[in-house]
Amino acid sequence: MFLQQVGNLLRPDKPIHNFINGDFVPSEDGQTTNDINPSTGDVVCAFPSSSKKDVENAVKAANAALFSWSTVPKRDRCQFLIRVADLLEKRSEDFCRAEMLDQGKTAQHAKNNTSDEYANEANMARLLAGQAMNTVEQSTCEGILSYSTRHPLGVVAVITSWACSIHTILTHLVPALACGNCVIIKPSSLAPLCVHVLAKCIKEAGIPKGVVNIVYGKGDVIGRALVEHTNVNGVAFVGSEKTASSICSESATHLKRLSFELGNCHPMIVCDDADLNYVVPAVIRARSVESISHINLDGNVQSHTVNTCLYQMGPLISKEHHQMVLSCIQGAINDGATLLYGGKVPKLDSKLEKGYFLEPTILGGFKNATNNQINVMEVQGPVIRIISFNTENEAAKGANSTPYGLSASIWSKDGARTHRMAKLLDAGIVWINSWLLNCPSMLQGGHKQSGNGRFGGRMSLDFYTQITTVAVPL
Repeated sequence: MFLQQVGNLLRPDKPIHNFINGDFVPSEDGQTTNDINPSTGDVVCAFPSSSKKDVENAVKAANAALFSWSTVPKRDRCQFLIRVADLLEKRSEDFCRAEMLDQGKTAQHAKNNTSDEYANEANMARLLAGQAMNTVEQSTCEGILSYSTRHPLGVVAVITSWACSIHTILTHLVPALACGNCVIIKPSSLAPLCVHVLAKCIKEAGIPKGVVNIVYGKGDVIGRALVEHTNVNGVAFVGSEKTASSICSESATHLKRLSFELGNCHPMIVCDDADLNYVVPAVIRARSVESISHINLDGNVQSHTVNTCLYQMGPLISKEHHQMVLSCIQGAINDGATLLYGGKVPKLDSKLEKGYFLEPTILGGFKNATNNQINVMEVQGPVIRIISFNTENEAAKGANSTPYGLSASIWSKDGARTHRMAKLLDAGIVWINSWLLNCPSMLQGGHKQSGNGRFGGRMSLDFYTQITTVAVPL
């Protein structure tokens, strides 16, 4: 029944449209691209292949709405966001069905989203909206009274990848709107449906026209046009380091404010006293969203326990990505890794034979964390690498050996040990005996090539506001 409902959500003969100035509109040129279901290879629907004309329309709409939106009282702006949060929960099944269609999420993972993840997203929207309420700071010193007020940055662009697209959009959209900015969203061309459902929530919540705009299309067209536009004052980007570097170059002339969340190669450090009853479910859940890259396993832990980390999952996001992951696996084997499990394209029934599936894969036989190229790569596929360690320093050194530093996790019953090791890790966030614990007040962001800037709590407000200080002699 659930799959039947998914199939009825959006049909190929009903394309989705850009969301500009409060209306759903086709691209100016009428060009479209097909959204492909990675489970079947079938066309789900068409979406706009927009051009610079559409970006210009979105920027004009955002600029026209900026003054009136920025003068709406903060409390009223936040009430709009709370309405969006309520609709996220109300439409959670729609979001999950969309994820199944254009991202290939399994029914089990999608149902879990219904009960947990979108409720969490809604709570995040409520809490971030509340944090934006207090934006005046005051200080005094001998003979001087000064106070600082926050003002909107202006029109900002949010450019996202296909992975966790709604979460990353809301992480930036909510504080941006709460602070009085207008936003233009450029979603990934590999996952447009969830963003389309979000646009419906925004429209239903009654957010004024032009405050939020969504333009679909190619990154090198839409993304570049937004980055280079003189009336776009900030860019929040989630994606690859290569694209982030291009954004830096293309925006340098205008000195735009930039925020990057880039790649990750999450090390999961499993100590000899770790409770595997907690470790294994975390691995299964994390790999279903392609999050944990390698497990640094204490040499005293029996290696056969990794076989319990196998699980069912959906396909990879695209044909090109599928081929890339297969190439990475073969490259690792050529460099000396041992294929412990999987690594092949599974044989499936006729309905799924054109899907981009790959067996859950476990690689081992590594001499250390750095002797194989795959151990320092973000693969974004169902590929776990098992790397042994004998000391805490060796585990930390291996975990820090990648160019990334977004997140890491430590699993041990020894509290002192976990906090001691956390200090050694070069990562923006370290989870202890857990994975993906988040709340809106937590500061987050990557080290090294995982990004720049921080978000969450007041850090989000800092990015989306400009500060004016007024000083008065006493």
